[in-house]
Amino acid sequence: MFDDLKNKLESLNAILKDKNKGLNRNKIKDYLVKNDIANIKRANKLNEYELRAVSCDKGVVAVDGSINNFGGLYPHYISLIRAVALCTKGYKAEYEDIYTPLLEENMTQDEDAIKRRATMSKMEIKAAMDAINNCESNIIFMDGSLLHYKIDCPYEWDELKNSALYKNKVIVGITEEVKTKDIGEILKKDGQLDEDILYDREVLFNLLNIGEYMYLKKEIKTSKKDSGIKSFYARFSDDPQVIGIDFLKEQEAFSDSILSLIYSLTFSKSRGIPYIIDLVDVETKITDEKLKALIDGYLDKEVVEVYFNPKRNKRGY
Repeated sequence: MFDDLKNKLESLNAILKDKNKGLNRNKIKDYLVKNDIANIKRANKLNEYELRAVSCDKGVVAVDGSINNFGGLYPHYISLIRAVALCTKGYKAEYEDIYTPLLEENMTQDEDAIKRRATMSKMEIKAAMDAINNCESNIIFMDGSLLHYKIDCPYEWDELKNSALYKNKVIVGITEEVKTKDIGEILKKDGQLDEDILYDREVLFNLLNIGEYMYLKKEIKTSKKDSGIKSFYARFSDDPQVIGIDFLKEQEAFSDSILSLIYSLTFSKSRGIPYIIDLVDVETKITDEKLKALIDGYLDKEVVEVYFNPKRNKRGY
């Protein structure tokens, strides 16, 4: 069995190694720029005065959500969901809620997964709305792509978007993992690549220099474009993998200054995202201990045993 596993991993390594070698990223970079497909620019590291100017000396807000589950398989589980908005100037807003399919109308397991994700997205938007209404900061970083809010909870997303535009608050989505295939599709269509499936994270790995960011100029039909979202790819640390940065189309004019701000708030030895995202991530985390304490404190032991406590929790080692 071990030899079979070893052989499969070695085969996988060889296939992906050859695939990666076939990507001439310097050639791809030149092609994208020379053929007016993409624009590549360099962000600036801002000094203290410039940081204050870009943020109007009001700091920056970051919003993140977290979810932790207790129980077994669908529908016998309960989720604790938490969202936090945190400002570098001291403001903080926290929201928590529970979700369990046992309190929902009958639905499939796939529908349940969608409902649970939407519940967390709504809570993140609630925290962002709190920041818009109660924090002076004009800049709000959302941990993740802006598109998923449009998909998960379109009504709440429209409310957030309209409030941000009305109050001149810039909403920015920052994504650690780029999942798009837009660049790969363009290169395949132009005959530059012959891979069947090629994701943008593969194409852009180590393609950008530290401090560079890129956006597509060529008009292609994507869900983000149709949703009024402008996407950038950026490398702001030693990590060769890019991050994704989304702006509302109406706020694209702020992109250059905000991207320089993000670059300035990102440590060179980090994974490439601004440190305020890491701070709010820590504030948002729901530990197993906290969740268990809430379960034990507010649910009868019989209720827990009947509905939530899986047999794997009773294993003895």
